[in-house]
Parts: sequence; C-alpha cells; structure tokens
Amino acid sequence: MKLIKKAFIIIAVSAMLSGCSFQEIKSDKDILTSENQSTTTTLQVLGVPDLTTTTPPITNPSGTLPGEDDPEVESPYPCTMITTANVNARKGPSTADTISQTVIEGTEVKVIGYADGWYQVDIDGETLYIIEDYLEEVSEE
Repeated sequence: MKLIKKAFIIIAVSAMLSGCSFQEIKSDKDILTSENQSTTTTLQVLGVPDLTTTTPPITNPSGTLPGEDDPEVESPYPCTMITTANVNARKGPSTADTISQTVIEGTEVKVIGYADGWYQVDIDGETLYIIEDYLEEVSEE
C-alpha cells in the first residue's frame, strides 16, 4: 500500500511539473479497475512570483539627493568610512542579494552613495553594498 501511495505522489508531482494530466487514483481498488473507468484530472501549474530585485536610487541618508532642494549643497560622496565589524559586502542593497566578499573589521572603504539603509561602496573597482550599521565615519586626527 505504501508503494502505491509513493507511486501516486511521484506521478502527481511529475504531472504538475510537466503540465500533463494523469489518471486519478483514489484507492488501490481503482488501480485494478482504472482501465475500465476513465477519470482524468488536469493539474494547473501555479505561477511563480518574480523574485528579481531592483536597486533603489542612490541618495544620501536624509533621503534627498544632494543639491535637490538647495543647489549649493555639496554631495557627501565619495567619502571614506571604516567597518566596525567583519561585514558582508553584497551585490545589491538587500540581505537577499549575493555576498561578494567579507570585509574585515577596521577596513577603510570608499563610500560612493547611500540607498535605504545601505552604503554603496567601491571595493577594488566593484560596486557593492554594506548595511549602514557596520560603517562609521573615519575620524580625522
């Protein structure tokens, strides 16, 4: 009986993935009489939501672009900041984005922008993102 259930599950999953129809089996008795009774059920493949991410526009921490409200305001970027812990530098501004590398605590990085809680940084010519909690301004001595 367990083998029959496993076979049914495999057939059902295969049909779902291929978009094909399969013969409905309700019990082991239906298997014996299925040649005489033709009941077909078509399964619909469910739509998969779009999982792509988009990069938000780069802004400064106040949420407005430098010079947007006041043309005499100078952009704070690029600037140098330092990591406060070992931190992942990602391909985009989200924890769902791929980790490109881990930046060691105390490393100075060139910050080129800001986007919704993430600093956009240039590391060896690659644009990556580090969450704002792990960067602080370099103190000038």
